[in-house]
Amino acid sequence: MLVQRYRTDLNDTVASFVVPTGMTANRLMVEVHYCDPYNLTLNASTPNLIEWAMYATDPSKTVSGENEAWADG
Repeated sequence: MLVQRYRTDLNDTVASFVVPTGMTANRLMVEVHYCDPYNLTLNASTPNLIEWAMYATDPSKTVSGENEAWADG
């Protein structure tokens, strides 16, 4: 069975997901989405931010402070 929460945010799901009862052992998948950093992936008011982390070459097009270490955290 595949379960998708109404809000598929990774952190929210990890913090509050409750495994449904009556499930067959080892037959459950939970779908999450990781859409961070917000200013790069979803924020329509930052269209010039098109580079991220170790692949960024132009500071004016780079999300500052939200790099690999930030995402790993």
